[in-house]
Amino acid sequence: MTDDQAPTRLILVRHGEAHANIDDVAAGVRTCRGLTDRGREQASRLAKYLASQQDYGIDAVYSSIAARARQTGEILAAALDQPVFPALSAPNYGEGEGRPWPEIIAGFGDAPALHPDQPLARGAESWTTYQRRTGRDLADLVRRYPGRTVAVVGHRETVMAASMNFFSLLPWARADITFTVDYTGVTTWEHAPLRHTNPPNGHRRWNLVRHNDTRHLD
Repeated sequence: MTDDQAPTRLILVRHGEAHANIDDVAAGVRTCRGLTDRGREQASRLAKYLASQQDYGIDAVYSSIAARARQTGEILAAALDQPVFPALSAPNYGEGEGRPWPEIIAGFGDAPALHPDQPLARGAESWTTYQRRTGRDLADLVRRYPGRTVAVVGHRETVMAASMNFFSLLPWARADITFTVDYTGVTTWEHAPLRHTNPPNGHRRWNLVRHNDTRHLD
């Protein structure tokens, strides 16, 4: 396979269990306390699994700047003998930062999925903004690493936003469809040339290879 035909592969990973998950609070960059001991064990199992698979190598590891994602990325990158680049933005909860989720939802007044353009709290970003920003971040990685494989350690929202973008779903579709994303679940997408075009016209499409793979936790 020539370089221009090789797929660009994104391995999207949710972080391991975090203190914010146990406390049920909205933790962005400022208030995230990182992984629990269980979360570190989940990340270690993920790292061993991805480091041992032989189908392809991982060329780069990126993470969100939130501590729980960065720590998961560091454990993965260490197993691959690579650095981690904590270069992706975490969800912005505005004045909801550090507050309990039930309190935020009560203040919002309805299911957030029904109002994707409305921020959860003052100063927060809406789901529409987050989905579009995630799409831009991943598109930048695809341009930067053509024909290579990049692991992206982020959040449940990261995997959901990526899937909605690649399926060409508008933000309002979140009210009708969602995606299960477990701690350290692995979702793999390939951006590859459309087959059977004659002559090859350079068109590429997204192929979902696996979703929420947690076999490393069994």
